Amino acid sequence: MISELKKKYTDAVNEAVLKISRQNAIDDVFVIEGEKPPKKEMGDLAFPFFSLSKVFRMSPNAIAQKVKDALSVDEGERCEVMGGYVNFFYNKQAIYDSLIKTAMNSDWGKNESLKGGEYRGKYIVYATSRTDNEDDTVYKLLKPIHKRLSSPAYVPSGLKVEKKFNMSITPYYDYLFSSYYGSVHVASLSFSFPKYAYPVSLTFGPVFHTVPGRSLSVLGGSLGALYMLPLDFMANTVTNIHFVFSFNLNLGAKLMDNKDAFCYGYSFAAGLRWYALSFLAVNLSFSLSSMYDSSSSSLFSGYGVRMGVTFET
Repeated sequence: MISELKKKYTDAVNEAVLKISRQNAIDDVFVIEGEKPPKKEMGDLAFPFFSLSKVFRMSPNAIAQKVKDALSVDEGERCEVMGGYVNFFYNKQAIYDSLIKTAMNSDWGKNESLKGGEYRGKYIVYATSRTDNEDDTVYKLLKPIHKRLSSPAYVPSGLKVEKKFNMSITPYYDYLFSSYYGSVHVASLSFSFPKYAYPVSLTFGPVFHTVPGRSLSVLGGSLGALYMLPLDFMANTVTNIHFVFSFNLNLGAKLMDNKDAFCYGYSFAAGLRWYALSFLAVNLSFSLSSMYDSSSSSLFSGYGVRMGVTFET
């Protein structure tokens, strides 16, 4: 609203100057720009007329008076001549009422300026301290602008907003219990790209299954998707903890017990991801996994715990 008022009075002042020019048979066009007065009691916007004194052969104060006489202001606003200036005083109450009305709109602050192109992906707010609310305040102010804004993490780098992230790498370890084999150990390395489709990420990487004391080991790869949901969706609060859900399809070959070399399966995990640092997160999930051989006979099905550490760049 302030910019609209400034434009309105700039146009009005220059229109008045043009009218005075024509009355004095001056064909030149002059543009007078407003400026902020040095003192509060001088108003909110001031227009100087010293540069026109020689051209109009009048004192700056006389020019300012003629301009003022040609102007009209809205109710609650006023303008005064002050030593070669025309000074405008805004209607503060009208400005406050307009701002409050705008802020009460549920869509206030939303825009598409960070959508698409290099701005796709996830953003995070950092703060140097968790002892005050500055990180929480910045997060809440910026949240309407970009739905992918994530919650703050503590890092000793000053308050800032930074894009997060192009790629993440996560080594996982799964400890599963199988009714037939007992313990099953799974090691995997997952690569994902949250920048391009956050909160969903395409994941892929190598996977190794082994059963201790048994002649069964499977080496293969996985392809799947990971979905992240910030914990703050449940309350008006800020957190650096996310719910994480992942589903992967696995293809591989048995390294031992290779009567049927080809095998396939799936895995599902649901749990939490905690951002301890801006680039480092700890994962803890409940997982389910099943593998089958080429004749669709079950090699094993198990459930257990998945642990991992995520590095993001």
